[in-house]
Amino acid sequence: LGVTPYALIRAFRRVAGVAPHQYLVGRRLERARALLRTTDLSITRIAGLVGFPSSQHFATVFRRAFGR
Repeated sequence: LGVTPYALIRAFRRVAGVAPHQYLVGRRLERARALLRTTDLSITRIAGLVGFPSSQHFATVFRRAFGR
């Protein structure tokens, strides 16, 4: 792209309103919430499907984001 990583992050934040990592985590959480509502998959399976390294980490991040 011909820009520094910092410039790319700033541009992303300007467009999306959040940093790239925050955006990615938010998308993962929304997908996980949809899977929890619409499937019978286990939390461990959903955590892996949406890209969290463990169900414990997923549960912590999910609880912080959604309060439960």
